[in-house]
Amino acid sequence: MSEAEVAAPIRAALSGDAQRLLGAERTVVRYAQWSLLAGLVPFSVLDIAAVTGVQAKMIYDLSGQYGIPFQKERIKTLIGSLVGGVTTTSLASGVVGSAVRAIPLVGSLLGVVTQPAIAYATTVALGRVFISHFEAGGTLLDFDPIEMRSFYTGEVEKAAKEAEQAAAEVKPA
Repeated sequence: MSEAEVAAPIRAALSGDAQRLLGAERTVVRYAQWSLLAGLVPFSVLDIAAVTGVQAKMIYDLSGQYGIPFQKERIKTLIGSLVGGVTTTSLASGVVGSAVRAIPLVGSLLGVVTQPAIAYATTVALGRVFISHFEAGGTLLDFDPIEMRSFYTGEVEKAAKEAEQAAAEVKPA
């Protein structure tokens, strides 16, 4: 039996809202994986731009799944306000991360490990925040990044732990 044949009865049993939520969660995972790859870009400014672009596209897709009109300029502002203003620690680690990446060889190796993980965790958290907001009936116009910061911060920590656990489960052959 194929995966599609097994999943068909489950999908049929799910309500439209549950199917939409499941699809939204899959969207977040897909874009988080793309962010992980974008985090491998070796230059700080370019990797941030690449990850932000992936995150904006994710929110575009989520907006479409929830039937919410997408506003490109509003999304850039929302992402910057939410992600950029989370905590002093996050900002400090970003500065330290950039400084460490400037150290020949050592910095490159540390950057290759940390930046993709940060990109993955922040993208998962951002997706979860927008799913929660859209599920509650919110739109891009009434999204308040300041109000969502603590939820976002918690989701970043949760996603980072999930990624760490997944990495620990991967055993080299």
